[in-house]
Amino acid sequence: MAPAAIFYFGYPAGILVLALLPRPPSIGAAAAKSGLVGFTAYAVYDLSNLATLKNWSGKLTLADIAWGTLISVAAGVAAFVVMRWVEDS
Repeated sequence: MAPAAIFYFGYPAGILVLALLPRPPSIGAAAAKSGLVGFTAYAVYDLSNLATLKNWSGKLTLADIAWGTLISVAAGVAAFVVMRWVEDS
């Protein structure tokens, strides 16, 4: 349970610090920066697994990298919208 908790609290914090602080000038910039963080994090994990695990497939690698990138973009955009709303109110 502890490793999952560390990931599910730490990863969003990483997106916030690496992609959204200081706040990007546009939602597109927030999406691009968040996507880059997600792509990099998931690619490191998945490509390492592809290189070292016998039953890890290339198809799974590509699917998981795409998923990680997409979910990171969604999280980054959501956080950007909240940040903009808080700063503008």
